[in-house]
Amino acid sequence: MKKLFTTLLVVGTGISLLAQTAPQQGLNPSHVRTVTSPLVAPHSNASRVGGSTWYNYSDACYIDQISAYHANFLFPDTTVVVTYDDGSGGTVLGGPWIHSLGQVMDPTSYKFGLIAQPGDILFTSGDAYTLDSAGIFFFYNRNHPNANIVDTLVIEIGNDNATSSNIGTYYFSDPNGPTASYWTDNYGDDTVRFKDIKYLYQPNGWNNPNKIVRKILLDSNTLNDTLAGGITYRAVDCGSMTVNPGRRVGMTVRFVPGYTWVANQDPVETLNTVEFISLEENGAGTYQLYVPGDYNCSHIITDDVRYNVSTGWNGYYLPSYAFTSATFGYEMHDFDYKLSCATCIALGANSPELNLGFDLYPNPVSNVLYISGATKLSGNMTFTMTDITGKVYMNGTLNQNAGSFQQALNIASLANGVYMITITNGAGSIVKKFVKD
Repeated sequence: MKKLFTTLLVVGTGISLLAQTAPQQGLNPSHVRTVTSPLVAPHSNASRVGGSTWYNYSDACYIDQISAYHANFLFPDTTVVVTYDDGSGGTVLGGPWIHSLGQVMDPTSYKFGLIAQPGDILFTSGDAYTLDSAGIFFFYNRNHPNANIVDTLVIEIGNDNATSSNIGTYYFSDPNGPTASYWTDNYGDDTVRFKDIKYLYQPNGWNNPNKIVRKILLDSNTLNDTLAGGITYRAVDCGSMTVNPGRRVGMTVRFVPGYTWVANQDPVETLNTVEFISLEENGAGTYQLYVPGDYNCSHIITDDVRYNVSTGWNGYYLPSYAFTSATFGYEMHDFDYKLSCATCIALGANSPELNLGFDLYPNPVSNVLYISGATKLSGNMTFTMTDITGKVYMNGTLNQNAGSFQQALNIASLANGVYMITITNGAGSIVKKFVKD
């Protein structure tokens, strides 16, 4: 069993935290899937050119190569029978507990450079772009006796250009309260910000009047068109959706069976089903990495929200940060997005962003500045802090193996103004600006 923070979401304020037990059993071993990671869709890196690139945040999180992929049933309600592991070597019967998927995609994350190829593009918050296509990796099982049934995956796609799109900014915060250590110990910060998606009970999807809807039909031919390991990949056209600078893309997914079933009687093994694939970023039994300012986040709809009986989350998808158990394994769904940009600069063969990336937060900052990043190279990295005239105020060495890193800098004594952080390793140097206020 895993615990879930249930909250009354309030924009722009801290969220009070209450604990609630949620029915999130582990699948019986007979259902457990082994997924080779990272997954590669037909549009491999070699096909990426110019001002258009496919982005998959679960791939970007795999830079440490310790991540674990998991699969679980996606079903519209709880009334088919699933066999779960009871944790004691036995089994218990229950129903599916994940009913809809959501994801917010932020292309400005430094992590995307670490899986890029020369010619790929990277984004800044000042770049407008278009969403051309969106895709999903999943397993499709056909066990219903009627071979003519056609099932459907419904994909809803949008962005946060308008407030009516219902992608809002929220945060968990308890800097002086009883759960403060939970956030700092597991996420490295006492305030965890995220983008959330509003939920509609009917039709079990995104409450967004501006969304576009695409349908993926699943039939007997689907089983003959898979990637290695029986994984199915499908992409949909998004009509070159325009996304304004500094805005993000959102997507929700739900499964609509093409058949009826006997409630609380028919076992899942006798039906057609979809299993979604999601990443546990730092490996099994760990919390995900939180990077302030990076709004990439995945979401699910659980039983209580699906049936509108949650004590705090009704009308909202649940972000992965809401689950308090380190064994929660669905931190980043395996969705990808093809983005095009006229103003983005394509990476060259020697671009340092291919091997090094970092962010600075908070920004503006008053007291402590954090450097959070990742590198594909082992060895020492140096950092230098300067003002806009080039005067050096601080420097040092980051001893780092390949993977993620974080460094805290006390800048309280600096005069207010604009400063630069330069990090250098074997790949070259990257410079980023921050404001002291």
